[in-house]
Amino acid sequence: VACPSPGGDLAEALLVLAALDRARRQATGEGLRDVDVEAIFCQIVDSERVSAYYYYTDENALHNACARLGVETLHFANPAQQVPALSEEVLLGAMTAEETIGSEHLRLLLREPARFGVPRALTQALLAAFFKMLWNPETRGAKLRVEVLCGSRPERVASALASDAVAHSAPGYHPRHPRAARADILQLLADQLWIRPADIPRLRTEAGCMALEHYELTRSELAKGLATPVTPMPR
Repeated sequence: VACPSPGGDLAEALLVLAALDRARRQATGEGLRDVDVEAIFCQIVDSERVSAYYYYTDENALHNACARLGVETLHFANPAQQVPALSEEVLLGAMTAEETIGSEHLRLLLREPARFGVPRALTQALLAAFFKMLWNPETRGAKLRVEVLCGSRPERVASALASDAVAHSAPGYHPRHPRAARADILQLLADQLWIRPADIPRLRTEAGCMALEHYELTRSELAKGLATPVTPMPR
């Protein structure tokens, strides 16, 4: 059974993007640009095999996002309507900040990029691509889903560790077929000429090894009682 990333859909895509980024750096000296990540994400979501693409967060992270933006509630799908004076750049900065990310795993990728082997800029670019698409009225945005988990994050982490289901931590989930999902993304990259078909087996192996490393690293951090501090709401 393929080991899944403990960060859900976005983290699964990051496994492949990180492998592609390394390959490009070795070949050309330059990694993926933000515009490349956004183009690839659009192609992934446009795929007929993708019916929905999920982003999991929780009340703690949502609270922190509200505090950064100075609002009491936040509409994920259209924050510009609530705070029209803020630019998209400011909104993206708020939604991709470490303390506003609900997934323990994605937050670790931002906090310790070298340890996880995923450039911080790559994680931020993919998160930004997700939110830009979510806020865009085009058809593909309808495939995106945001789920805000309720309840105590520490309780969910404790439950995940007790059951050894790290991918069900706060928050995250097991993709049903992680190996197939990575293979689909790699094939799409080959079809769009991002990689050569001959590179697919090697990159798939690299992504699989990284998934196992990420799972163990994230489980280790969860065992330490990792949690995001709550930012006080402005008065």
